[in-house]
Amino acid sequence: MQGVLKDMIGQRFERLLVVSRGPNNSRKQAQWNCICDCGKDRLCLGSYLRSGVIRSCGCLQREETSQRFSSHGLSKTLTYRKWQGMLHRCYQKKSASYSRYGGAGIRVCRAWKKNFVQFLRDMGECPSNLHSLERKNNYKGYSAQNCCWILKVDQVKNRRSNIFVTWNGRTEYLAEWGRILGISMAALNARYHRGHRPPALFQPIRKIGGRYYSFAA
Repeated sequence: MQGVLKDMIGQRFERLLVVSRGPNNSRKQAQWNCICDCGKDRLCLGSYLRSGVIRSCGCLQREETSQRFSSHGLSKTLTYRKWQGMLHRCYQKKSASYSRYGGAGIRVCRAWKKNFVQFLRDMGECPSNLHSLERKNNYKGYSAQNCCWILKVDQVKNRRSNIFVTWNGRTEYLAEWGRILGISMAALNARYHRGHRPPALFQPIRKIGGRYYSFAA
């Protein structure tokens, strides 16, 4: 049984004043015609108004963002330039890097896409010009869970051409497993492409009678 629709006409939600009932959306949820203090109209879900998700026609968010940038000088910082670069390579087709990012399906999470302040809260200031914004898993997009600041010289460790292997709950690229376990990359690469996976992939190479034998071969 559907609940009784509450009349919201005349109610104010931040900068929005509800003036009339609007059409239901495609999910049959109630929508309301509102007028913003700036004079613009907006059709809003009642639940979004009551929860505070929508507070204006969009002008309030733009003003708040502008105030943050101007009051703190954020638009001139190194971190802001890194944020812009992230958006540029993911969404600007004219970018020289677009084919490897936006063109390959890499996107920026909703929390960061239009909110530099949230990006700054999550990542902190970029340590130096020698650092880049790196995705831990190159097959996933930009988000707080998948990003870190990393020295540019270390970026080679996280290229897509590297092979990532998970063993005992830990994921590393193949060359790093080789360093940890003392097995040459050549041996690991050959084993991997022959179809070996952990634990056989990581069996040691032993010297017997003056010759070396791989016990995963």
